[in-house]
Amino acid sequence: MEIVRERVVKARDGTDLFFTDRGKGKVVFLLDGLVCDGFVWRYFEPAFADRCRLVHPHYRGHGRSAVPEDVRARVEDLADDLELVRREADVERLVLVGHSMGVLLALEYAHRRPSRVDGLVLICGSPGRVLSHFQNTDHLALLLPVLRRIYTSNPGRARWLWENFPVRIAYQLAMATRQVNPLLVHRPDLYVYLRHLRRVDIGLFMSLVESLHRHDASPCLPGLSMPALVISGEYDTFMPPSVGEYMARTLPDADFLLVRGGSHTCPIEMPELVNLAVERFFVRLGWLA
Repeated sequence: MEIVRERVVKARDGTDLFFTDRGKGKVVFLLDGLVCDGFVWRYFEPAFADRCRLVHPHYRGHGRSAVPEDVRARVEDLADDLELVRREADVERLVLVGHSMGVLLALEYAHRRPSRVDGLVLICGSPGRVLSHFQNTDHLALLLPVLRRIYTSNPGRARWLWENFPVRIAYQLAMATRQVNPLLVHRPDLYVYLRHLRRVDIGLFMSLVESLHRHDASPCLPGLSMPALVISGEYDTFMPPSVGEYMARTLPDADFLLVRGGSHTCPIEMPELVNLAVERFFVRLGWLA
């Protein structure tokens, strides 16, 4: 019977950071998207847990990690936290597998500590200026200051609305606006994400979104020489395939996979295809026979 080890390490500001550690062998760190705590790895972890060691950190204020006292978080904080998890897990070298926001975090960490990173798997993400890519417009970026003013004017009301927004309606909105592929995604898989979203503090969410919009790792891409696999969903409106193609062109040693019919959640829409591509990448690294 597989044992999933649950561990906690303290961040530099005292925040408790939770992570799971399962399997044996070469080490893979699984990096979530914003306000996620692992829903996108539902089919990935069982496929690789008997062949790799999988470490899954919960970001500060996400999942089972504590909310920092100042209720704020930046990309730089998450990269610092990731290094503390690596040390606590006693890992020398690793592959970073990131989804959505996890792509930006993977690039930031690889830029800071390239000698630790053997490879990158970048799924449905961006190297930076995240809000500028939504549906190939900057509408969300223009909306961000408005959302900040609304939150600042009445944090209590904003928090109540955030925590009590019906999951059923959020799911219907995601289906209606085609943010996910309604023909491929399973309702229970997405409900896990929507329920967790409501539990993340809205103030922490706002600070992270602002950091994601400011942060840009694009200048670092040409210097990241480790092998990489970039995966995009054909109908991803959060991070259009053009963003993935740009990363694959700019990284020195990268392959690109376009998941036909996939959206921003293609790892749970077409898990067999995504897992097979990652498996082949691990074979290329010499990690799997």
